[in-house]
Amino acid sequence: MKKLSQAYRNIKEKAGQAVQGILASPRVVSLVNRTTKKSPFGKVDPAMLADQKPASLIHQISARASQLPIADSVTAEEALLDLELAVNGEDSFDMGVLADSANPASPELAAADMIDPVPVPPPSKPASKSRHAFTPPDSGHADYPHRIYLDYASLTPIDSRVQKVMIEAMDEYQANPSSLYKEGVKAKKALHDARVSVAQFFGAQPDEVIFTSGGTESNNLAFQGVILECERKIREVDGDLTVRPHVIISTIEHPSIVEIALDLTNRGYDVSFIPVSEQGLVDPRDVKKALRPETVLVSIMHANNEIGAVQPIKDIAREVRHYKKGLNRGASDYPYMHTDACQSAAYEEIRLPSIGVDMVTIDGGKIYGPRGIGALIKRRHVALAPVFQGGSQEFGLRAGTENLPAIIGLKHALDIAHSERDEMSVRMKQFQETMHDLLFARLSSFVPGMSLNGHRSDRLPNNLNICFPKMDAEFLVLRLDALGVALSSVTSCRASNEDSSSYVIEALGRNGEKGDCAASSLRITFGRFTTAEEVAVAIEKIVQAVKEQVAA
Repeated sequence: MKKLSQAYRNIKEKAGQAVQGILASPRVVSLVNRTTKKSPFGKVDPAMLADQKPASLIHQISARASQLPIADSVTAEEALLDLELAVNGEDSFDMGVLADSANPASPELAAADMIDPVPVPPPSKPASKSRHAFTPPDSGHADYPHRIYLDYASLTPIDSRVQKVMIEAMDEYQANPSSLYKEGVKAKKALHDARVSVAQFFGAQPDEVIFTSGGTESNNLAFQGVILECERKIREVDGDLTVRPHVIISTIEHPSIVEIALDLTNRGYDVSFIPVSEQGLVDPRDVKKALRPETVLVSIMHANNEIGAVQPIKDIAREVRHYKKGLNRGASDYPYMHTDACQSAAYEEIRLPSIGVDMVTIDGGKIYGPRGIGALIKRRHVALAPVFQGGSQEFGLRAGTENLPAIIGLKHALDIAHSERDEMSVRMKQFQETMHDLLFARLSSFVPGMSLNGHRSDRLPNNLNICFPKMDAEFLVLRLDALGVALSSVTSCRASNEDSSSYVIEALGRNGEKGDCAASSLRITFGRFTTAEEVAVAIEKIVQAVKEQVAA
């Protein structure tokens, strides 16, 4: 295993140099030049290709070639696809290449398998009958014709029904909702109608819905907005910041919460990080113990994005309310209770009155809606300060012209999620149990200590996170990618970091003699468009990849 990991690192270090050699090859030069009758690149000099950084060159070729007219019988898409094959290697991924760290049989091919694929449009295909806009491209594997997407926790493909209403909205509403003329008033009414619908899903009032650019901004508005407003009130009364606000979060929150908390601690604020159990659950009694008179915010996510653990939010919110009551404080007084429900909104009913929280974060990109849109639903009594300055949109809390087509798309995505929630949850649970049982039945004897991360039952129905002790999870992700299966090992917000191990799984206490689960776990998440056939094929591919790494 050490030899394999070392080979993997060696090849990654040499990837840039090897790919430059591929880009300078006569075949790639020819592909670029034959994209059109008169190439805008002119006569491509191999030396020029070799001197450029591969990523920059690929981007330039892809961006420019995709805009060229069709020449002869070769379309721009086909030429780009050929370029991708030339760069990434046409042969299947060869484990034997990686096993020989001293002298790889084909350094160029090995390196090419390690680089990110060029973002190339797939060749033209007949229109899909599926309800989603995403058409899986060919994977090149004869046994199964399509790539299998199992990373729905990272991003959900936009539903074609949502896409349709967004396109209609783009055509119908082209004026600024803040304008006074007829077109602006029409857009403002559509914005209000969407706000009313979104509010109803969460048991809120229309003026309690603040549209944002997504989950990260909503979390920032909730977290920093409370801090900034509290500080303003303290200065208004005392003339200075005599008391620093105290906040409480768990150790497995999303990076958009964790990073704010760490920044506060670096600036001298006091933040309590509540530990979780080995199953990833917060004990409400630990939150109760951490509360203090200067606590202004408790933020515990509804369901974790990596291990799917669904937290006892109602019980935690009850402890916060009881604490406030003991201090003779009302609903408008601190501390407030916030929960990030980005992952659970498609599977759980999230109504503020029933779960007892003051603020909820949602994200369109996690519910088969548009990307770049989300919302913070907050009760009227919650006092927030805007995080950035500008116009008075969104009740003065979120400056900037409203993205009306995306807001309408978010509303429609919630409509669909609400109507299909029960059926989808049942189907996801079946996939979850099938894959769990079959993977453990077929691999536990090969991988001692193989275990499930997170609670077996108190988790989202579409989530599996499995630890394969002492294995390289990043390598497994790349190998499965070569086999046509897209999944991840950590949250995508950290996947590009140099340290791509999971702080969430580390917080479970899963490291030690059995192996580092933080760096040896796979996250498998199903979704609306996952099929039973895809689950069956993915199981075979995962078994294959794990056994290959065990044998290496």
